[in-house]
Amino acid sequence: MATTKTRTDAEISAVIAGVDAGHRMAFHEPDDFDRDLARRQLRGDISPDDAVAAAVAKIRSDHNL
Repeated sequence: MATTKTRTDAEISAVIAGVDAGHRMAFHEPDDFDRDLARRQLRGDISPDDAVAAAVAKIRSDHNL
């Protein structure tokens, strides 16, 4: 496990709602992949480094890089 802090589903939902709001204000609507990745990180399933690696891999795949 990537973290020792356990967050409740309610805490995770509140963080995701805040992230969604911030992204909307920046005119970047998060997609399901982004939300799932954030939830996995907040639950401690993956490390921040793993989350970044997954996001970069998706971008590279989406743009044939």
